[in-house]
Amino acid sequence: MSASTGIALNAAAQSHSAQVTACQTFMVQFNGAAATVEQARLYAGCVDVMYPAPMSATDVLAIKVLIISSLLGMVIGLFMAHRDKWGRMRSDYIINAFFGAVAGPAVIFFVGLLVAGVKYLVTA
Repeated sequence: MSASTGIALNAAAQSHSAQVTACQTFMVQFNGAAATVEQARLYAGCVDVMYPAPMSATDVLAIKVLIISSLLGMVIGLFMAHRDKWGRMRSDYIINAFFGAVAGPAVIFFVGLLVAGVKYLVTA
């Protein structure tokens, strides 16, 4: 990790802790009966900072599918570069691995679009 990345991460952590401290103070002093709309919005934002909503199971599943398909595409790309009798340069392995990592999720995306389109046409 470079020094600038470490500085940026440290600044982000300090900013978040300062925001949490400010929200704790604001939430203790908040009076819902006398609050303006802007104060209520600020309170709602503080609730989001203090108690973030967890990711849904669908989002977690989508991220897992994206990562697995990307890794699988990378392995297939490396295998294809190794099997290719002209692909003897090391850059061919890197390029095929990269395109495989991109093509894996893209194939799933386009197959999903195709399925959604067929489903739409059947139900319409």
